[in-house]
Amino acid sequence: DKQQALLLKRRSELAKREAELHRSENAVHKAQQNVKDLKDHAAQLDATADKDLSRADQDKEKIMELEDKAGTMNEKASEEADRIKSVESAERKAAANLPTMLANAKTDEARAQTLKESARQHMADSQRK
Repeated sequence: DKQQALLLKRRSELAKREAELHRSENAVHKAQQNVKDLKDHAAQLDATADKDLSRADQDKEKIMELEDKAGTMNEKASEEADRIKSVESAERKAAANLPTMLANAKTDEARAQTLKESARQHMADSQRK
C-alpha cells in the first residue's frame, strides 16, 4: 500500500509538473507570438516612416520650386511696377508741358498763317510783274 501511495503521489506530482510545463509552453508560445506581432508592427512602422520621409523630401522640393517661382514673379512684378512708374512720370511731364505746347502750337499756327499770307502776296506780286 505504501508503494502504491508513493506511486500515486509521484504520479500526482508528475501530472502537476506536466500541467505546469504545459502552461509554461503555452506562455512561451504566447510570448513568441507577441514578439512576432511586435516585429511585424515595427516593420510596418518602418515602411510607413520611410514613405513619410520620402513624401516630406518631395514636398520640400516642391516648396523650394514654388519659392523660386514666387521670387521670380516678385522680380517681374517689381520691374513692371518700375516701368509703370516711369510711364506715369512721363505722362505727368507731358501733361505739365501740354499748356506750353498748345501755346507754342497757336503761335506757330499764327506764324504759318502770316507766312501763308506773305507767300500769297508775294505770288500775287510776282504774277503782276
